[in-house]
Amino acid sequence: MNCTDFINILAIICSPVIAVFVGRFLQDREKNRNDKMEIFKILMMNRGLGWSYENAKALNIIEIVFADDDNVLKQWKLKYILCKAHI
Repeated sequence: MNCTDFINILAIICSPVIAVFVGRFLQDREKNRNDKMEIFKILMMNRGLGWSYENAKALNIIEIVFADDDNVLKQWKLKYILCKAHI
């Protein structure tokens, strides 16, 4: 068995494993983006209507969905503090 055969066998074994990891990464990234867009859509649709169940639900999950975005979390906490001050 020469070096080329070894590389071919290694490629045959590793290719499906790598494909699964890449596919999983792409699915997770798409789901995260869809979650962020869904929150944005809910908040924008209900911005003139006041408080609704969907609006409260979207606001409650901002810290989970946007956990990787410090700017959004900082703005959310600032808005939350200002809203509590008016109550």
